[in-house]
Amino acid sequence: MMRVGQGYDAHSWADDDRPLVIGGVHFPGHRGLAGHSDADVITHAVIDAMLGAAGLGDIGQLFPDTGKEFHGADSLEMLRRVAKMVDDAGWTLANADCTVIIDQPQIAPVKDEMESNLSNAAGGAVTVCGKRTEGIGALGRGEGVVAIAVALLERKGVNPSGGLNPVVDEIRQAKINNRAGTVRTTREDADLEQIIIETIGRRIRPKHVIGPTTWVEIILRGDKQFGNCYERERDERNKYS
Repeated sequence: MMRVGQGYDAHSWADDDRPLVIGGVHFPGHRGLAGHSDADVITHAVIDAMLGAAGLGDIGQLFPDTGKEFHGADSLEMLRRVAKMVDDAGWTLANADCTVIIDQPQIAPVKDEMESNLSNAAGGAVTVCGKRTEGIGALGRGEGVVAIAVALLERKGVNPSGGLNPVVDEIRQAKINNRAGTVRTTREDADLEQIIIETIGRRIRPKHVIGPTTWVEIILRGDKQFGNCYERERDERNKYS
């Protein structure tokens, strides 16, 4: 399973002498961007893209500009925190692609450094492209900078080459070999519905809303009737582990 998120961020130019930071790269001698944190416009766009893809809210909810702890914060550190949240939610970053719209400074000379900074913080490949304003609109008048990002997340545990989920593969092999056994997985598994179909030959309707604390125990009987699929709460897991 894959999910896509889109991020957007815009900052006006600052009136003070704060430094300009874009993609974790500092630009000495250039006017900085206004913002509560370090105003790293492209990193903020990546954060929102990853949060959106994972369904975890947005940057304003996690790092509000009313929070004193985020005043002047390092945006790459914020991105690392978001990457950990995404990982804990069962997702991994396949890639992200970003565009920053700015006339000066030029992005191309530091493109590789930006991509390295962002990729290391995000836990996956991040690419960067700089585009000029061509004098159009507010950006062309020099009022600020805009960045756009798209992030692609993959569900952890799914073979990225497109092969079978390991649990599905185990069940199929058990059928072929007429082998009995037990397979345990969780509702967080991207292919759980397919796993259940492989096991009992049909979909099942949960008796209650299934959350992240629920796991599934699948009993493989050594015959052609793979008919048992049990849902158990995680606090009972120790009985069966």
